[in-house]
Amino acid sequence: MKSGEVEGLSSLKRKSFPIAKGAIALLLLLLLFVGAVPSYLKGKWSWVKPPNIENLKEIKSITDNGIDLPGWKTIEQAKLRIGGHKWSAQTITQEDRKPIVLLLRPPNDHKGQPEVEWMDIAGVEKWKIDSLRKLAQTVETENASIPVTARFFKAWTDRDTFAVVQWYAWSTAGNPAPSQWFFADQRAQLNRERRPWVAVSFKIPIDPLKDRDIETIRPFAESLTQQIQKTLVKDFLSPNHA
Repeated sequence: MKSGEVEGLSSLKRKSFPIAKGAIALLLLLLLFVGAVPSYLKGKWSWVKPPNIENLKEIKSITDNGIDLPGWKTIEQAKLRIGGHKWSAQTITQEDRKPIVLLLRPPNDHKGQPEVEWMDIAGVEKWKIDSLRKLAQTVETENASIPVTARFFKAWTDRDTFAVVQWYAWSTAGNPAPSQWFFADQRAQLNRERRPWVAVSFKIPIDPLKDRDIETIRPFAESLTQQIQKTLVKDFLSPNHA
């Protein structure tokens, strides 16, 4: 090998060394982040003590009492245990519609966080699921327009078929992904605030033949999602509602 070739190779190695150090540093930061997030999700916030949820007691009352939805009548409300957590199971009706079952779970304490609620419900209900898609819209509250995205899918058992909507509601948004709430809560903590949340799941009875495509149910599902989100924000989740 010629001396010029050896010299060129050495020069390339010298130029690559800072890049390698940068990659290692980035990898260490990534490992730190990946290690920190599970600790947070387990409630082990070793690096910071988060502020308390000011009106936690009021939010927790949802489990015992459910919520009052304008234009809807509550036929029955009970407390259920699903996946180790307490839920409000509320049967609501409106005019000639078949009753709809609304499940709500608030956090149990100041460190409570979304977990695997959707898997827990599907397991208890023994659902078969298909046609999973997003139901995304903007919900107009008293103080702001907030983005709300929910899981929207068809679920059925040997006896019944439903269109199901599920999401986590908080004061500034709604989303079915726990990570979205996590980052919203972290941003709020920078101002010594919190983003209390409520897990929401409701099922709409449908005709498996007539409503084979659940898009026929979308407008009604969107309307009910808006009503629930607005009620939760107004009566429980708003920062000034304490």
